[in-house]
Amino acid sequence: MSARLVKRCLHLPLHMPAFGRLQRSSRAPAVTKPAAPDVSVFAAFFDKYRDSEEDVIEADGIQRLCVDLGISALDPVTLVIAHRCRAKRMGVFTREEFVSGMAALGCENAEKLRARLGELRAVLNDTVKGKEVYCYSFHFALDQGQRCLPRDICIELWKLLLCDHFALLDRWIAFVEERAKEMIPQDTWMMLWDFSVEVSSDLSNYDPDSAWPVLFDEFVEHVRANPKEGVPAVV
Repeated sequence: MSARLVKRCLHLPLHMPAFGRLQRSSRAPAVTKPAAPDVSVFAAFFDKYRDSEEDVIEADGIQRLCVDLGISALDPVTLVIAHRCRAKRMGVFTREEFVSGMAALGCENAEKLRARLGELRAVLNDTVKGKEVYCYSFHFALDQGQRCLPRDICIELWKLLLCDHFALLDRWIAFVEERAKEMIPQDTWMMLWDFSVEVSSDLSNYDPDSAWPVLFDEFVEHVRANPKEGVPAVV
């Protein structure tokens, strides 16, 4: 090919077929993006249970949702659902929290959410994911301005969240009811999960020199001094 012909081809008009073929062959193949979820269906799910006066789901709406899900409002899976929605206050879902949470779960109605309850409940049995829900629950249950949780609320939450992890849960609750202060601080709450999964039920591997709260040291001393229910005294 002569130099003149090469130069002429480089100056072909854009509508010429030769140029069009060259241009198409140099393009990267188009990538099809997945369609964004239709937020309106999740908003309709929210509206089914929202309060009649405020744009939130409160106690009555949560109770109706639980009925449709076939669970009790005290079922610990409700805490997993709240965690997935990043709800900030116990007993309340804002529109943004509920819609974004249900969109992330892909559940636009109670039937689809009910179908995922087994998967969500299994989170509580996982020591890593379960701990996330456990830690979240402390802040979730706090009233505005609070830094500690009332003892009775902690006890009810421990019954829900630690029943499958803490062999000494009943003894811990009895001890706390008798010995602990009315308000439970955050460090006690957070470290109880680690205590429940790391320390053996006979307390033989409990290290008092580790950075456990003083209340834990006192609990271990109490159990060792009063062995029962298969927990031997460890010298």
